[in-house]
Amino acid sequence: MNDITTALKNIQARQVARVEVIHGAVAGLDVRSEGLIVNVVLRQVTGSTSWEALAAHRSGGGVALGGRVSHADVLAGWKYTAAIQATPFYQLRARVDDYISPAGVLFERREEFNQVKGTDYKATLNTSTVTSGGTIFNLNGSYEDRSRPETLPTGRFAVSGATTTLLGRDSRVENDQEQTWEVGGDAERDFSVGRLRGLFVVNHSDFTSETTLDTMPSGGATVRVSRQFEEQSSSEHIARGSFEADVGANVAVEVGSELAINTLEKTVTLMTNQGGILRPVSLFNAQSRIRETRLEPFASLNWQIGASMFVDLAVDYERSKFK
Repeated sequence: MNDITTALKNIQARQVARVEVIHGAVAGLDVRSEGLIVNVVLRQVTGSTSWEALAAHRSGGGVALGGRVSHADVLAGWKYTAAIQATPFYQLRARVDDYISPAGVLFERREEFNQVKGTDYKATLNTSTVTSGGTIFNLNGSYEDRSRPETLPTGRFAVSGATTTLLGRDSRVENDQEQTWEVGGDAERDFSVGRLRGLFVVNHSDFTSETTLDTMPSGGATVRVSRQFEEQSSSEHIARGSFEADVGANVAVEVGSELAINTLEKTVTLMTNQGGILRPVSLFNAQSRIRETRLEPFASLNWQIGASMFVDLAVDYERSKFK
């Protein structure tokens, strides 16, 4: 899975047998000489549950609640860790802009009060098993729902000496929603002549955003200036396979290939106030779609010359096609 932070949070301290830190290249591991690997070795712990609760007071008022629950166990030979969590998000920012003439006289002031708040919900499942034939399987999945409602009221004031007069108020409201899911897995099987590895990742994301802008002149009624709606969908499909053969003492050669298909679709709708009525605006990029197909064959040679010397030679070729 791509989100290693969430996976580490779901590991309890009593599950950890030891932590190994590996510098440089290591035979059998897909890293290069500049790599750093942190290997968390777990004990065989079953029926383990952990939880945490969160309560945060917001500077703008109110209390944000969140928390996380995870459970680790074994079911039908599969070790698994399942978790759900809710993470509140809050941002508050106040800003004052003063406009000063070349003569050094303050003539206008604008005050902004930006507030963003929401809650992120996420569920994850990580599983692994070893078959009787020695094949190692890992399967993982996650789902995330994120919301970001944002308000940005602005006050415009004319300044003359010690006198401040309200010119008008503007209000921008933006509501972002995003849902993302991902499924991935890998497998490894040892043979007498080497190791066969396979991996796949599939993820999909849907994003929507609605932004409205209103203005209210001093003493006047509120007028809707514009409305913009954006809808975006993206997906990624990855498949990777390789075979590593032992060709000599402390020498291994690996060959394989990776295929990835990435797709992005986006639709934008904009309406502006024309004569008191919101009318659609023609956009050159109102609808767009792009698809990338990437093929990456690779080969590498790993040679453990001695206890303190390791040689890693690799050749990668990448070809991408956009449509």
